[in-house]
Amino acid sequence: MERVTSDRVVIPCPAQGSPPPKVRWFKNGLEIHPDQSGLGVLVSREGSLIIGSTAASHSGDFKCVATNEAGSVERKTRLKVNVPPEIQDDGQAVNLTVTLQQPISLGCDAFGTPSPTITWTKDGR
Repeated sequence: MERVTSDRVVIPCPAQGSPPPKVRWFKNGLEIHPDQSGLGVLVSREGSLIIGSTAASHSGDFKCVATNEAGSVERKTRLKVNVPPEIQDDGQAVNLTVTLQQPISLGCDAFGTPSPTITWTKDGR
């Protein structure tokens, strides 16, 4: 399951012209249709793209294209959604009993964006 934040992201598209241009949005080259996108996005009256609750899957290359009878213009924005590190476990401390002079492997399944660095400590050091 993808981790969703409560963070809202607004990507502006400050297009002006006469007559006022129509704004279309694209993600990674594919046009976004807010009413059927599944991305959880909408386009404001001013043409900004609004993502209500961001997730790592929203990362990508966005482009707005503003068009009227006189021509068109585009603006590109790269969005990277960072995800805080999380360790995949049940949150309980692990107690192990081992045999002296026998190898042991301790696992730490952590994920995040960017990938987290794992540091091990023993007795606070």
